[in-house]
Amino acid sequence: WLNFQHARINDRLLQYYRDLIRLRKQHRAFRHAMPGQFSFLPSSDPFLLAYTLSHESGTYLVALNGNREKQHDITLPEGQWELLVDENQVYPDQPKAIRQRKIRIHTSSGVVLKRR
Repeated sequence: WLNFQHARINDRLLQYYRDLIRLRKQHRAFRHAMPGQFSFLPSSDPFLLAYTLSHESGTYLVALNGNREKQHDITLPEGQWELLVDENQVYPDQPKAIRQRKIRIHTSSGVVLKRR
């Protein structure tokens, strides 16, 4: 939720949302995925949602941590991954390479990755 009367105060948040919209437009998978293209990763925390999305335009991993007290480390599926979104920034034009086999999902945040 964003109060547009305070857009200047919330400039970073507003830019984050704009970049998320741009990312969605750049990657067809986020607009045209079918139910069979999703594969959910197991989790013992009911506040953690993680899934892969396999689409003709690429394979993505989305992880959302709604837990306010616990962060999670997720082991990445095989392959090389790049970071498109984290809790601070969207990287629509220059994704960040992920070199580790695990990625940390901080409290009340999420990430979006793409397999290279």
